[in-house]
Amino acid sequence: MAYFMRLLDLTRRVDGSTEPVRAAEAFGIARPRMEWLCRADEGGGSGGSGVNCARIDRYVVHACGTHTETVLHLVPRSRWPSEEGETPVWPPPFGEYEALLLVCRPTCIDSDAMLGRWQADYPAMCIGDRVLLERDLPERWEGCVGDALVQAVALIVLDGDGSGDSIVDDVENPPYIHPAVIAALRQTYNSVRHFLTNLPSLDRAVDAGQVRTHRAVFASELDALHMVDEEGAPAAVPVSARHTITELLAVPTSLAAPQTRRGYLIIALAPMRGMDAVPSSVYFRESRKRPDG
Repeated sequence: MAYFMRLLDLTRRVDGSTEPVRAAEAFGIARPRMEWLCRADEGGGSGGSGVNCARIDRYVVHACGTHTETVLHLVPRSRWPSEEGETPVWPPPFGEYEALLLVCRPTCIDSDAMLGRWQADYPAMCIGDRVLLERDLPERWEGCVGDALVQAVALIVLDGDGSGDSIVDDVENPPYIHPAVIAALRQTYNSVRHFLTNLPSLDRAVDAGQVRTHRAVFASELDALHMVDEEGAPAAVPVSARHTITELLAVPTSLAAPQTRRGYLIIALAPMRGMDAVPSSVYFRESRKRPDG
């Protein structure tokens, strides 16, 4: 029997209450800005609007805050669903998943020997990179729910000072995740479909477009895209998304040291469609066994 702790908010939000707007600047992309179309204090009783209405300019989903991607992030635009009324590849707008939250510290690739060991599966890797490797995962907790039911894994990667948010400030080369980590998690938790992280990307910021860790997550959907129909034409994009990637999570101070938590991840998507990624909100609800059993 389990009892539930309070929700832990893992959402990195865009805050328009200040000027300039508070938001992440992943990859060095400038923050969005608010343009007021009308204000409540501008002539409300003498012909003015009497209400506030603002437009957010230069909002980049992949750079500003927490967002969720599907395989469309890697699919050429020409292969996207295009028929009127056809629904793009997206999971339910709200999901709650059995989950693991793994807080880790990455490995610094500081020698040719280390580079030689790990670069074969990630050719873009360079000396000086901070990479989350399989050996960096904290000890796995065998919880009250069978491992076969784990559907989501959040990988929180800490910087040297124990912060997980400051990593985004490194616009040149933030840490990234080796595809072997995805393979190892899948081997242990074969029902996992959703991978989440506080990093701006699962992959190296500059990797010649290889995005190998993204491809490790979306492998089954990408394989399906290479199928052809009876006439030899490319098959349609799969009608449903089995996997998602969520990036730019916020890291509460309670997650300032390596640890493993078991519980439920709630992923809520913004009401948008026809995009490769949408803003999202993420919460973690921890579960523990009662002291009396």
